[in-house]
Amino acid sequence: MLTSIIVTLLVIPAVLLSLLTVLATAGYTARVPGGTDAMGLALPFFTTAGAGLVMIVASWVCVGSGRLDWISPRPMIPFTAATLGSLGVGLASVGVLVAWMEKMGAWVPSAGLICGALGPICLGATLLGSVWLDAGKIRESALPIVAGMPLALVAFAGFGAGLYALTAWMKLSSENTRRLIAEANAEEADIARRAALSPAEMLREDFARMGPETPLWVVVAGLPDVQDAEARTLVVQRALSVPNFDSELEKTISADWARYRHACVDLIRLAPGEAIKPAWANPLARAITISAGEIEKNHAWFTPRDDRNPDPLGHVRAMADAATRLGNTPELSAALDALSKAIDHAGIPEREQALAAIHAGAECDGEGR
Repeated sequence: MLTSIIVTLLVIPAVLLSLLTVLATAGYTARVPGGTDAMGLALPFFTTAGAGLVMIVASWVCVGSGRLDWISPRPMIPFTAATLGSLGVGLASVGVLVAWMEKMGAWVPSAGLICGALGPICLGATLLGSVWLDAGKIRESALPIVAGMPLALVAFAGFGAGLYALTAWMKLSSENTRRLIAEANAEEADIARRAALSPAEMLREDFARMGPETPLWVVVAGLPDVQDAEARTLVVQRALSVPNFDSELEKTISADWARYRHACVDLIRLAPGEAIKPAWANPLARAITISAGEIEKNHAWFTPRDDRNPDPLGHVRAMADAATRLGNTPELSAALDALSKAIDHAGIPEREQALAAIHAGAECDGEGR
């Protein structure tokens, strides 16, 4: 009696959930939700899959209690039949739901009524009949034929759908693997090709990929790392062509990250003489003052960091060089004095080198070289 109640409590909700999915999809004829509404597809999918799992559990309960011995007195035969039948019905229900979601064709509604409704009903009727009727009456009744034949058909379709899904997944996985291998090989080949280029050639490629509206900070970010003279010239030329250059320079040279200030200072010291503007003096003085303030607060400023400040001593020398190119205006001289005092008071190991860099920059030839 207890087994009958347990199986009933498992089977009836599972069958109802399967039928609820059929109703929710209007017999698999409703429009498949798209866009943000597609999230709602998760509910019928997990409901259908959950109903299939409950049916499998109910089948095993029947087998364990001997209620499927009417199939055969040999224990493994009822177990195999129950497992394959319930698993096949579950796969068929999920498979036809996925076919509806993927809009696979006009055959879906017909197959849906058979796999999504008839299959669970026949399986539920077989399990309920097995726990509530005597084995002899079941053998003599039409239940094995009326419910068993559609059940076998649906289970067969379910395993066919599962095999199709497995084959499709393996094909997709193989294609993805080949694509990833091809992309990796292409990437390695491109890396090797670029490694054979000169710094200037690599920059030409990079700039060719940039749009005309690319901001200044993107163009000059790598300038502190560039040592090749031709490459540095290319960066300067490209930077000077940035739209609204003066306003871009004023924003970028005052950035919180020292790398961008260093890049803009290098840009000023390397720019052609005819491009130099006295108006750049104030933004440069502000950038020098920012660096002086950072050195006062953080003595680790002179520790090179690729992301923030790759060449601190070069940064200091560049600020002095750029100030000289712009004529060492009173604002620039005051900013350099503040920088010297900040370095002097910091008491860091790089103190003498940094002060020497400022002195060397102040005595440069006016071309920033």
